[in-house]
Amino acid sequence: VIAQVNRGLAGARNTGIAAARCDWIAFLDSDDYWLPGKLAAQTAFAEQDQRRQRNTDVLYGTGFVRYKVSDQTRRALYPVESEDYTDFAGACWVMPGSTIMFSKELAEKTGAWDTRLRRSVDLDWYLRAALAGARLRVAPVVGAVIEIGARPSPAAVDAACRQLAAKWIDPDAPHRLPHEARRRLAAYIDIERASAARSAGNHLGTAAYLMRSIAKVPRTSVHLKRWWQPA
Repeated sequence: VIAQVNRGLAGARNTGIAAARCDWIAFLDSDDYWLPGKLAAQTAFAEQDQRRQRNTDVLYGTGFVRYKVSDQTRRALYPVESEDYTDFAGACWVMPGSTIMFSKELAEKTGAWDTRLRRSVDLDWYLRAALAGARLRVAPVVGAVIEIGARPSPAAVDAACRQLAAKWIDPDAPHRLPHEARRRLAAYIDIERASAARSAGNHLGTAAYLMRSIAKVPRTSVHLKRWWQPA
């Protein structure tokens, strides 16, 4: 057990990765839990994939059960595989963090998790990994139960969205994305804002953010693509 002063999600993950002595990294967040056999099935899938073609730049996910606390509904989903970095700019479908496994080599290549972010930490790191050449593969197993609790305040979501924009989208952004990826990330950010507004009962704000998102990436659904399929 490693104890430290609270440095947020990113700080905890950085500490854990630095301390890891194995080839593979996997996370378990405090409000989720792994189902029996998750690591065994996921590791076997990853090792078989690596025997077929050695490539440490792979994120290995699993299916998961999305458990919504407010109404106690459960839905099992599989993320859709991708090797297109613009997909990683357009959603958090790679998430949740409690399903993912990747090599220590990829962790070192991608770099530390951004401790300045208090939200969208996963999106930021996975986008950086994808830009470095990583792809997503999904093991055919439902590996975790992911608890969906209360949404954060619109102010907290907006603050994280501004940080992401300053890093990836704005004209003077230090890691400014190519045009299509910028457009998709901007559209996704507005989905996050719309979701926060909806949870706060702000229906006008919800509609405004959704309309702005759809204007950036025209589509007939809330999400930019079909990121999940039923498990």
